Amino acid sequence: MPASLGQLTVADFESRVGMRFRLSGSNPEETLELLKVVATRIQDPVNLPRIPFHLLVRTDPGLIRPQGIYCLDSDDFGPLELFIVPARSDASGRYYCISFN
Repeated sequence: MPASLGQLTVADFESRVGMRFRLSGSNPEETLELLKVVATRIQDPVNLPRIPFHLLVRTDPGLIRPQGIYCLDSDDFGPLELFIVPARSDASGRYYCISFN
């Protein structure tokens, strides 16, 4: 894993789609599933240290977290303190977006 959040790239997450991340400091049942990794299309990315991207994650139905900074962890990745923004919800759960600019 890269040493800092600024070094994380799309490649660090693409192989982890489907992985569940624990919300540190919460009950073991509270997890987020990584559903999608999306690179932002940039016309001229030459001067950027990395291509911006975002993650779409989902909680189980009934688990609602407000927008904020949470520590996500898994057995092979993390811990990462990330800013999570609610996006939408449906019968499958609540969806959140995590952006890396």
